Amino acid sequence: MNKIIQAILLIFTLFLLFPKIVFAATITGQTQAWNNQLTTWQAMQELGDNLSGTLSSVTFRVSTSRPNSQQFDYTAQNTRLYDKSNNSFVRGCVPAEANPYDQRRGLIFNTSNVPLGFEDVTVDFSCRNYVFVPGHRYLILITNANTFSKILFAGVAYGAGGNGGADLFSFGGLRYADGVPWILDHTLGSCDPVAYIWGSPILRPLNGCNIWTTPQDDLYFVLSDTTPEPSPSKTPLIFIPGIGGSELKASEDLIWNKDNGHGGTYNRAYTTGEKVWVNEGVAILPGDDDYFDVLRMKPDGQTGEANLELTGNIYSGSYGAAINFFTSNGYTLYKDLFVFPYDWRKDVALTAPLLDQKIETIKGQTGSTKVDIVAHSLGGLVARNYINDPVRAGKVRKLITLGTPNLGTPFFLKSLMYGNCLSKPLLTNLNIPFCLGLTDSEIKDVVQNMISGYESAPSQKYYEFYNGSDSDHPLPFVDNRDIDSNGITGFLNYQQIKALLANLKYNTTLFNPTESFHQLDNNLGNVNGVDVSLISGSGMATTGQIIEDYAVNLTGIKIAKTDIRKINGDDTVPLFSASLTDGSKSIAGSAKIYYANQQHSNLVFDGPSMNLVKNILAGDNTMPTGTSNQPYTFNGNALSVHSPVLIHAYDASGNHMGPLANGDFEAKIPGSTYEVLGDAKFIFLPNSGQYNLKFEATDRGSFDFKIRNYENNINDKTILYKNVPLSSNTKAETTFDTTSVEPPVLHIDSDGNGTVDSQMSATGTLSGSAVYDQTAPKTTANLSGTSGNNGWYRSDVEVTLLAQDEDGGSGISKTEYSLDDGQTVQIYSAPFTISQEGITKLKFRSVDQAGNEEVPQEIEIKIDKTAPAVTLSASPNQLWPVNKKMIDVTVTGNISDNLSGVASRSFIVTDEYQKPMPQLSDFNQVIKLEAWRNGDDMDGRIYTIQVLGMDLAGNQNVTTTQVTVPHDQGKR
Repeated sequence: MNKIIQAILLIFTLFLLFPKIVFAATITGQTQAWNNQLTTWQAMQELGDNLSGTLSSVTFRVSTSRPNSQQFDYTAQNTRLYDKSNNSFVRGCVPAEANPYDQRRGLIFNTSNVPLGFEDVTVDFSCRNYVFVPGHRYLILITNANTFSKILFAGVAYGAGGNGGADLFSFGGLRYADGVPWILDHTLGSCDPVAYIWGSPILRPLNGCNIWTTPQDDLYFVLSDTTPEPSPSKTPLIFIPGIGGSELKASEDLIWNKDNGHGGTYNRAYTTGEKVWVNEGVAILPGDDDYFDVLRMKPDGQTGEANLELTGNIYSGSYGAAINFFTSNGYTLYKDLFVFPYDWRKDVALTAPLLDQKIETIKGQTGSTKVDIVAHSLGGLVARNYINDPVRAGKVRKLITLGTPNLGTPFFLKSLMYGNCLSKPLLTNLNIPFCLGLTDSEIKDVVQNMISGYESAPSQKYYEFYNGSDSDHPLPFVDNRDIDSNGITGFLNYQQIKALLANLKYNTTLFNPTESFHQLDNNLGNVNGVDVSLISGSGMATTGQIIEDYAVNLTGIKIAKTDIRKINGDDTVPLFSASLTDGSKSIAGSAKIYYANQQHSNLVFDGPSMNLVKNILAGDNTMPTGTSNQPYTFNGNALSVHSPVLIHAYDASGNHMGPLANGDFEAKIPGSTYEVLGDAKFIFLPNSGQYNLKFEATDRGSFDFKIRNYENNINDKTILYKNVPLSSNTKAETTFDTTSVEPPVLHIDSDGNGTVDSQMSATGTLSGSAVYDQTAPKTTANLSGTSGNNGWYRSDVEVTLLAQDEDGGSGISKTEYSLDDGQTVQIYSAPFTISQEGITKLKFRSVDQAGNEEVPQEIEIKIDKTAPAVTLSASPNQLWPVNKKMIDVTVTGNISDNLSGVASRSFIVTDEYQKPMPQLSDFNQVIKLEAWRNGDDMDGRIYTIQVLGMDLAGNQNVTTTQVTVPHDQGKR
């Protein structure tokens, strides 16, 4: 509830900051005498056909004899302006910034200089900024017909408070419902401004509205213009907003009933004219923000899933300050200052004819032959695309871009893959505590088919500047964990990122029109005669690289680790993409390059950039404070936590940076930023003394904590805390002093009971080139022992693990190994011996000082030190066969090995004179030995049978037995 109240206060603050835009003439009308009162449901007043300029407000006088709460419940909601020349409804007067639950939203009560008993009520809402068409006839309908409370209008006497009886309205007269019972009056007899015939004396228009036409019945209106006329010599100026900067509304009544993108269906009715973007009243509410699903585009990138159209306004929350700046410096809105709203979801290339039409209208209205253009962010691409044509460029005198992602930005890749805050936190200088926009998941949902987003992604030309040559020029995406399973890992080039997004099922067909649009990149140096100035935000930590990595423990479980690297820019657009210039390398042509020390969203607020814009438009070469011809550098500390933990930061004043209970986040520390990518959270803190850091577990496990210190764009030191243990209730806290060289110590409350029970110091501190080490070390295992066959060892094996980090790496932090499939992990310090026979699985890996973890390696160490077991026996037949020379001998036995297994067996049979006999082929056979040879009696002859068994490791076992030929006992 506090958040909603804060947001409402913010909205009214924005409302007050928006420039006051008023009429070109003073028009006054009166009702009857001061003591006369008119009580009615609704009143319809002709405003005349002599109106020009821009509508600011309409004021009518009401009686204070009844509390306003009883007569203005829905007046703001139901008040309408009508153009009778084409008989069309112009717009309602519901304020864009108002709380939808405030029934009197936007009504302003003013009793100054009002006679006692009366007060003025000013309708000053979204009716503002309507440009009257000269010669058209207008009327206004003021009604409160929703809650059965009539409006008590007050009369004013001719001559007493007006213009001596003059009726300044052509065919003037109050039109209101009267003379019918209130039920009929409200339900059947309401005024119908469309059916009403201008100046008609008929008492009942088509729907039965009663009319008073006496000269004394006008309402009291004051519409004044106090803004000086513009100088005739001033070149008209067009302001083009960035992404999300143009309002969108429902162009028809629609029922939305579609997949909400996160496992459900969102159902809502949208009414014609309902402002969808930006409906702050919905955006600030907690929840999934599915209301904004209607912003989604179909896969062609050009057709909306719902019929939305422009309201004609730019979003004042982001750009009201810019308009106010110009009007405060001599411009008048819709006289020499104009805005160009466009559908920022669609192809930027299609905006050129619309902008051309706008410029031609302005030229016709002002008599000027050329216009100036100031464009922010994506609006700069709109403008650069426009002047790429020489004919169109001839209509532009000066073009000034502010933070334009000419070559794209990794910010869109982050939005597409992880979600993001689409419109950066509003009015950062006012410490707004929330990111207007939406949940990360909703942004991710909306941008999937948003072609302008793809046009904001790093283009092919981007890689010519950010080519991975050093820390200032990182490639935008690193896929160390192969998130698309295509076998390509490491630093990805343009084509590889396209392939990755295609493999992940993103709508990469939108790269086709995107690449066609970015043919413009090859012609950015040709400004076609336009005086172009590029103002780039700099000195701000900006996401320059997204790193998808993972840790794998020795059990094989992979844990995703998403990380980001910061580079110079405006916190959204990298420096070289906005400036098109990198030292001596430039594709900016004749464009003038300037730098401002501001964040992306602040470039359009009153400050260095806008003062520079003012000077450029005026031809003044003065460089305001906070701007330079050289880029500013950034300094500060990038803090990150990975895995199940939240991080909060508090400065010395107690300002908070970090998540809120409802899933949003606060960004109250000046100069800080907060980002979330999956399970990783990132906070950037300026060098402003001490911060109190707090950590909260969201699950069991462990987390890594990094502090990267940046000095002059360079990450000169990184402090690492690896594998901080977590229970589901763990909390931790530390004081981080940006002026100290000592790493902070984490104080850990492991069970969250309020008592610190352990401390953890940094596990590593990196400096120099080591801080940019993103390559895991490599470990080799050397085995020493008696080698056998088939990869087996026939002795104990000594294992030596050798870990190496690449040249310029951060160095080895530890090498660890396991002999039981990761259940027990040991830190390697010296060679160790494996003596256990059998197959041992050795897992090992190394981690370097930067926290890069080697994918665990696994090898089998096979040891068989035992020879196979062999049994052998031979049993001769004791009886001589009749008339035979041979005797049967039965040989039995076995060979076995329970480790490596039996490889072979061989048999040798010899007599006692070592004469070889026929070979035995296997056990359990009957062989024949000679019992008689050449008339010699072989009685008692001895035969030796030998078997050699060998296992697969090469171990041998020899076993022998002897057989003695039995005596014939005289039987031969």
